[in-house]
Amino acid sequence: MVDWSRLIGLNDVATLRAWKALRATLIEPSIRERSGRLLEIAGDSVLVEFPSAVAAVSWALDVQRRTNERQEGESPRLRLRVGINVEDVIVDGEKLVGDGVNIASRIHQLGSAGEIIVTAAVREYVANKLELAFTDLGARELKNISRRIQVYKVEERAAGAGAPQTVYRDSYLEQGVGTVLAIEVAADEQADGALLSRWRELVEDTTNNVLPAHGGRVLKTQERSALLGFPRVAHAAKAAFEIQQLCTRVNAGRPASAQLEVRMGMQVGELIGQEQQEVYGGDVNLAARLTTLAGPGEIVVSAGVRDQLTPVLDADVEDLGDCYVKRLNRPVRAYRVGPPGPRPVVEPTGTPGELQPTIAVIPFNARAGDAEHQVLGEVLADHAISALSRTTSMNVISRLSTTAFRGREVTLQEVGSLLHANYVVSGAYHVVGGKVSLIAELADAKSGRVVWSDDARGDVRAVVSGESELVDRLVSRVSAAVTARELEKAQIQPLPTLESYTLLISAIALMHRLSPQDFDRA
Repeated sequence: MVDWSRLIGLNDVATLRAWKALRATLIEPSIRERSGRLLEIAGDSVLVEFPSAVAAVSWALDVQRRTNERQEGESPRLRLRVGINVEDVIVDGEKLVGDGVNIASRIHQLGSAGEIIVTAAVREYVANKLELAFTDLGARELKNISRRIQVYKVEERAAGAGAPQTVYRDSYLEQGVGTVLAIEVAADEQADGALLSRWRELVEDTTNNVLPAHGGRVLKTQERSALLGFPRVAHAAKAAFEIQQLCTRVNAGRPASAQLEVRMGMQVGELIGQEQQEVYGGDVNLAARLTTLAGPGEIVVSAGVRDQLTPVLDADVEDLGDCYVKRLNRPVRAYRVGPPGPRPVVEPTGTPGELQPTIAVIPFNARAGDAEHQVLGEVLADHAISALSRTTSMNVISRLSTTAFRGREVTLQEVGSLLHANYVVSGAYHVVGGKVSLIAELADAKSGRVVWSDDARGDVRAVVSGESELVDRLVSRVSAAVTARELEKAQIQPLPTLESYTLLISAIALMHRLSPQDFDRA
């Protein structure tokens, strides 16, 4: 609610009564109508969860409209502002925790009375589903949020107003174009009209469905080729893989002679030009040249692109060596990339180590603080991995493998699959006055369930020197939580579904109890 303090100062009883009445008669019933969930009431604000961005925006528009209608002439007149965000969050009982919640609570403060502020992610979900007009408010710095957030003011489009004149911009595009993806039809110059027609359909599908999801835009299109721009290499790579999937769907059921095949080249570098203008330069030309090294359906990238991709996680990378391309006197180091795939499965050898659960410790993320403390998350994880590896009851993934996941938007299932880990330790920390505060959690990689979580505090110097009780506490509690979780699984699951290590760990835990019954069960 806007101007809460001022209204309370004028008439606290009337303001509080009006706010409670508005919640009881309008806000809360309309939440239930759209299958939302009221999570928290904090004085002059509410936190609400909806099953979709469309439901959230529809609810906000309805509440703002009905609030204005019902309070004409009333005193005190309450005015609302709303912030909406879409993002993965942590479910902690009846609460939601994480940056996604914090961003929603921050961006509503950018609006005036009666306004609705949304992030770029929300705009992408609802732009083509609701009759709305968006006003670009730019990329904003938000308190305690490490990245800039692109925000928009959203309003209902007036009847008969036609399409809004606002130029939409994804939050990634605030950074400008840094990566160019060149695409061309892999067919001879005599390609028939039907093939080129399918090429145009592919470009349209890419423009409407692929680029918005990855912050990309079309730089140039020609009869048989196109140039696409992205702010980051990882987003360009994901878009390229999705374009390959589009080609597969387009070619379904067609003979080999009639299939549409494209080849792609990718380059990153210093590009000339601004958003919504043509981008040009030597790196743009090199992206187009790299397509000549690609076969039908292939993607070839430069060394600069390869350096910003994490093999296995972002893509499968094959070194093509030094290659010569048209109009360049020097060779170019080129790589062929493909979508990441699962690693070969190694059959169990029956050795004792194979019976034990595997745990991965992901470097902890910094919430805020000086740049000198950004590396502290790596130090904490390194000490934890070193201590855990001394136990004989579990296998621990090397930090050389887990470091690649720091700050990446991957699910627990993906981490578990790529590292073959049963449990994942992750968390965040912040440093204030030489003291570090760490919030850590242990999750089951397969189910995503949080098995254990805790917060701890310690001295930064002690952490760096490896003499902190913070790490000792973390390691002992993680070890205990893994053992308790395995024992719980053994007690509730039928034997045919249990892995060997679950039986082993559970038996060890039972053997150390001073009870004949527990020993017999072990």
